[in-house]
Amino acid sequence: MIATTESSTAEELALISMKKIDNAFFQLDFGANPHGVYLACAPDIMHTVEEGVIKHAIAVLVNEFLTNDQCTYLDDHARSFYSIFRQSGKKEFPRCSFPNGFTNLSQLKAHEQVGILFLIVLILGLEESKQKFHDKWPNDRYSNVLHTFESLLCFHASINRDTFWHVADDKSAEQFLTSIRLLIKKMVLYLPRAISSSEWNVPKLHALLHLVISIIYWGAPKNYSTSTGERLHSLISKPAGHRSQKRQKTFNEQAGKRIVDSLVLNLVNHKFSMYDTHTKEKQTSNGIIGMFEGSSTCVLSVSDVGEASYNIAKLICPIMESQSFIDNLRERTEVEFPLAIFTEYNMTTTHGIPLKIRANGTYQSAGEWYDWVLVKYEQSKKGQKSETVNIPAKVYGFVLLNEKPFAIIHPCDYHHRKLSVLLVQWSLHMTKSNVPRFDLISCDSIVSHCFIYPDTNNKVIQVIEKQEWSRCFTTAFDKVAE
Repeated sequence: MIATTESSTAEELALISMKKIDNAFFQLDFGANPHGVYLACAPDIMHTVEEGVIKHAIAVLVNEFLTNDQCTYLDDHARSFYSIFRQSGKKEFPRCSFPNGFTNLSQLKAHEQVGILFLIVLILGLEESKQKFHDKWPNDRYSNVLHTFESLLCFHASINRDTFWHVADDKSAEQFLTSIRLLIKKMVLYLPRAISSSEWNVPKLHALLHLVISIIYWGAPKNYSTSTGERLHSLISKPAGHRSQKRQKTFNEQAGKRIVDSLVLNLVNHKFSMYDTHTKEKQTSNGIIGMFEGSSTCVLSVSDVGEASYNIAKLICPIMESQSFIDNLRERTEVEFPLAIFTEYNMTTTHGIPLKIRANGTYQSAGEWYDWVLVKYEQSKKGQKSETVNIPAKVYGFVLLNEKPFAIIHPCDYHHRKLSVLLVQWSLHMTKSNVPRFDLISCDSIVSHCFIYPDTNNKVIQVIEKQEWSRCFTTAFDKVAE
């Protein structure tokens, strides 16, 4: 790169958005680093990817591809999705709650750019969106844009990994570089920046090609990303600055004192929190209360004529309004009335990870919160051995039968369809009269949370697990554990 800068003309450097300057670091010996200052200044995730390539890609879609009507469509769905995102399975994915829309927003933070990209992918995956965009966009622009945005999300997940490839595995490094080249080719081909005279001749896109050698020399990009320092700056320094008198003579002293006071108070609060955690007594020895700790309770009683009554607002447990489910409970010999229905359940996964599952119709008086989970089912086929499959299901409550916890769920059917790289479409399990078919399953069959959002005609869309995104981008991580 140094040789290119020194030997190229001004016109040649302008094609790659560079200028010829005399840099004092060009003559500095960087030891084993063969590329000098250019390799020493590794590409930064926040400025190069989140505030660079991703931001440019979103701008191309909003400013050049979409009409005003289509922008309104995206903003309306962003508002409607706000309540849908109240589920635990959403937490591991990018933050994409924009209750006022996003097409006209400015001064966004870096992580919000990723959230907007993710939200666009969710909306484009809907059946309604295919009619809205596919029929109005030329050729295959709809599928190309969706696939390119998904590739960007998978690439972002890849460079945020904790581990990459073995230090001597040149093949995996080359595979990752090849995947980056394909991503750049897609962006240039499917997201042309006609509004800019330089098009995609920007340093931030070219810097993606330097990521592989930076990873080889310096390790995971998240270790030297500036986002951590800037996040702490906004959390610690900016509030202290706002609370000062903002006078030039006293600003540094006042802000410094407030930062120290804040750090001391946070440390003391942390120590007290640790003390409370270690001294908290168990309420019961068998752990039954612990299973439903923090839960609200609805009591369901059934009269001789089969009518249900309950002692608290029906909003907390709407499942109590389903006569078909109540009839199903009455047919079970192990069910005794009155029956307590809990809204929260605490469990531990097979990997030892604590898991809280919530099913509340008015959680914290702010609306519905119904978690979706993956449930183990046995699927049998003619002439073949039965196999265990994980089926998405919406949780509506929990009950205790014979001292064992059970979950009330509305599962999906076995059949599903892959819509794109990240999205899978399922159909909800319904009766012939189009009534939800609820099920009562042991909590031991729950595998984990999952992120689901509704589509049309009793269909829902599942987003594949975040930890699988990087493997969707490249095969370089196939031999690497998470």
